[in-house]
Amino acid sequence: MEHEGGINDVAWNPQGNYLATASDDLTARIWDAETGKCLATGSFDETIRFWDVRSGRCLRELPAHSDPVSSMDFTFDGTVLASCSFDGLVRLWETHNGHCLKTLAIDSGASPLSHVCFSPNGQYMLQASLASKLQLVNFESGKVAKTYSGHKNSKYCSMATFVTTLGPRPCIAAGSEDGSIHFWDVNSRKLVQQLPGSEEPGDGHCAAVLSVAAHPSRPVVASAGHDPDCTVKIWAAEAPK
Repeated sequence: MEHEGGINDVAWNPQGNYLATASDDLTARIWDAETGKCLATGSFDETIRFWDVRSGRCLRELPAHSDPVSSMDFTFDGTVLASCSFDGLVRLWETHNGHCLKTLAIDSGASPLSHVCFSPNGQYMLQASLASKLQLVNFESGKVAKTYSGHKNSKYCSMATFVTTLGPRPCIAAGSEDGSIHFWDVNSRKLVQQLPGSEEPGDGHCAAVLSVAAHPSRPVVASAGHDPDCTVKIWAAEAPK
């Protein structure tokens, strides 16, 4: 699966049978998808747009942030959308009417945010900053519960995800600007596995890994590489020991 530019984000649908990708070629693509569901995209023009998947029609446009929108994630039931931005803020939106429910400024919005996603239990959010740092945040209280580091993320928007299909211990996976993919144990915060990059196109990514997405039911992870890699790779992940 390829784009004509670097791939910025990749995400499974809840059923795990379709994949959506977003790219520097100014397209968002859904691979083998006819779900009739809503797709949301964020933009450097500081807006969020909701799209009808089948028709490609824009359903709603929101002036969301004061800097580029870098990442978004739906709750499992699709009723709430979280967005983050280079303005250092996370905002929660009602999807049916576009109303802003809450604005969070973790660390007082000191660092541009590159990613946000909800935890599988819906009680936390994972946010990534351009300070090479991941934070697990209780979005009700706005308090940081845990911090993860060790990857390189200071230049590009690099996404992260929760992985619950690798064994009894849930993990957090994130791409790195050196082409590698890192896995941390959620509770202990220890780095438990690393998939290396490569200097040339091959098994690993030869450019920054901008996104990773875990399959909801199978031990499979998808990753997306920046230009000149421009590929999506599907990994049959092994459980960390």
